[in-house]
Amino acid sequence: MTSPNERLKKVREDYGLTQTAFGEQIGLKGTQVRDLESGKVKIDALISKILYHEFYVNPLWLIEGKGNMYVAPKAPQQDSDFTYIPLYDIRAAAGPGALVEKEEVKDFLAFKQDWIRGVLRVNPQDLRLIYVDGDSMEPTLHHGDLILVNVGNHAVVRDGIYVVRFGQAVMVKRLQLLPGDRLKVKSDNESAYEPFIIDLKKLGEEVAVIGRVVWTGRGL
Repeated sequence: MTSPNERLKKVREDYGLTQTAFGEQIGLKGTQVRDLESGKVKIDALISKILYHEFYVNPLWLIEGKGNMYVAPKAPQQDSDFTYIPLYDIRAAAGPGALVEKEEVKDFLAFKQDWIRGVLRVNPQDLRLIYVDGDSMEPTLHHGDLILVNVGNHAVVRDGIYVVRFGQAVMVKRLQLLPGDRLKVKSDNESAYEPFIIDLKKLGEEVAVIGRVVWTGRGL
């Protein structure tokens, strides 16, 4: 039976990376990767979390050897020109709200690194792709549109379109800051959907801002 350290080595070899190159992607030196693979250093929760976010390695497989090696399609190897943004099997409801049954990576789409950093001005590692479901954000967003969400931006510091979780429902809405620590939640299709107000102090488990929508694309 293989150990967590041996399974870590298998991930590196699966991507065809040297210990130095692998270490650069997960924030470690090549010597530290060597110590991990040899068993000199134990695989801990932090390493498991990094491998999940960078390579979509199943933490249960890494630590216990159970389940699939990856929790999603194998993440493409990053290069200097492109970054591969995960497309999640989840839809943000532009309507009453869709229940989230699973949040699995369905695929990866390539975006130019220079465009993300220079035009969007965001960290590529903070971006996620999801689909819009419903009509409440029309004409800005349509059913089936693809949206790029900056999940590193949880704070509503300025008005804009955000993905918000209300209990188990994930919705895409326009948020407007109001005096008195209040937040107005609006739909662009105002004739069909009424706005409502939430208290910023109640943001937490039941209501949470997932991220700001920074780009959208659609098919014709």
